[in-house]
Amino acid sequence: MKYLQEDPSNPSAQPKCTAFDALEQEVLHGLPNDLARVCYLASLYDQTTGEYRDFGRASRFGTEASHSAIKRAHEDVFARLLQVPLEELAAQFRAWIESEPEKAASILKEWSEEKTYLRLMPVKAPDSDRLVFEGNLTAVLQLTAARWRSKLKGR
Repeated sequence: MKYLQEDPSNPSAQPKCTAFDALEQEVLHGLPNDLARVCYLASLYDQTTGEYRDFGRASRFGTEASHSAIKRAHEDVFARLLQVPLEELAAQFRAWIESEPEKAASILKEWSEEKTYLRLMPVKAPDSDRLVFEGNLTAVLQLTAARWRSKLKGR
């Protein structure tokens, strides 16, 4: 979907983009991969209210439109992530931790022991999708931890 700017020469014109379009173009397209996107989208979910919060888009499009856009994007990105081959998912995860090597050990430990990656799933994700995601991330963490340990030994 093409992102269209508002027409400043016609103040009575309606915005030509939706909250979803703006989210995709302004944020999601700038993130390196779907794992990064699902991390970002999950971070916008407020567990106390059950709503997604993005004050910038809410001020432009309204709270409900902003919530709906984030919810839809979260579900879409999560569904795509379930289709990613395991090796590609592992590459996405490695790219993240390699971009922050000083945090890599703590990220691996936290995700492995506390399973914080489970918070990345949309709240209403079907149980079957939850099981696939958890299994995939468990495998990715095991593969990555083994590679990371061997890298550290090689130093």
